[in-house]
Amino acid sequence: DLIFGSPPYFPLSDGIPSDHPQKLECRFEARGDVADYCRTASERLAPGGMVFLVFPFNQESRLLHAAELAELRVIRSQEVHFKEGEGPFLGLYQLMAKVDLPEPFLD
Repeated sequence: DLIFGSPPYFPLSDGIPSDHPQKLECRFEARGDVADYCRTASERLAPGGMVFLVFPFNQESRLLHAAELAELRVIRSQEVHFKEGEGPFLGLYQLMAKVDLPEPFLD
């Protein structure tokens, strides 16, 4: 009914990967990207269930595209600011399968 995730934030080409396997895979898309997370969540989500993801706000377009491909829709999001006066660093996203959306969310 609930799926929570924090997909790796960066493609391998976007930085210097760590030699430590856990650090590598929690930061870089070594074994899948946000589209893989969304697809897998969509395949395993119970009818009416919810997916909650944390993802970099400046990469929100990647998340929205991945959700669309997986037949998911973001129904709620929240910006996360780490320092007052600075732009958002992360976004919190609540998603549902399009087929389960209530009428007001279909527009």
